[in-house]
Amino acid sequence: FSAYGIADEQYIESVRKNTWRGLYGRLLTGKAVMAPRYGYKLENGELKINEKQAKVVRKIYELYSQGHGYKYITQLLNNERIPAPRGSRWTHNAVREILINEIYKGVLVWNKAQYKKIPGFSKRKKIPNPPEQWIRIDRPDLKIVEPELWEECQRIREKKTRIQRQGKGVVYTTLLGGFIKCAKCGSNFIKATRVSFKCSGVINGYCDAHVLISEKMLIKLTINAIKAFLKENKHRFKQELEETIKRHSFAQVSRAEIEKKKIRR
Repeated sequence: FSAYGIADEQYIESVRKNTWRGLYGRLLTGKAVMAPRYGYKLENGELKINEKQAKVVRKIYELYSQGHGYKYITQLLNNERIPAPRGSRWTHNAVREILINEIYKGVLVWNKAQYKKIPGFSKRKKIPNPPEQWIRIDRPDLKIVEPELWEECQRIREKKTRIQRQGKGVVYTTLLGGFIKCAKCGSNFIKATRVSFKCSGVINGYCDAHVLISEKMLIKLTINAIKAFLKENKHRFKQELEETIKRHSFAQVSRAEIEKKKIRR
């Protein structure tokens, strides 16, 4: 059994390496190996600049270099009804992804992560590669903003990050984050202060439902809803709980067996 397992692992590794070499070869010949980022399009398997979207990218960089933050840029793009990269509206994260990607200054960065099969897990996991393994390829034909402007935006972003780490940017975490939706825009409510929740659409600049929900009240409503659900579905809940415990116990045993095999080798 172990011999077959080793052979399978070696085969998978050889396929992975061959795939990697094939993709790297495509990169060197100017071919695309991934879906195009915002600002680009595919033509005959090659990345080309999408001029309509490129104007938006330049606008984002110019606004950010002038001192405008994510919230202002997001609101402006949404107010002007400019189509977002994903979904119908721009978010802080969408703007940030554009500002940090080196492709916009004409540098393709590849091999930032790999997918590997981890013992005890059914699916492959995405594992980040260390920066020294990243592959950078100069592509001046893909340059949308000047490198000097790109670098200036990184300096501004890093300065803001340092200020946040000094205590001006507080992140609140909770199990109830994203548990309820905004009736106006459909976005998740997230924890905005230490004791209250707010619509993420308001924070991202595309919703005007300025309503704060107390965490104490939300917990009370959640507990009451769980009690009502369990009362109506107690037999179903009991069955699902027993199945979950069995799966968890089996997974623990499987991982223990894998560790034993490693020690024997």
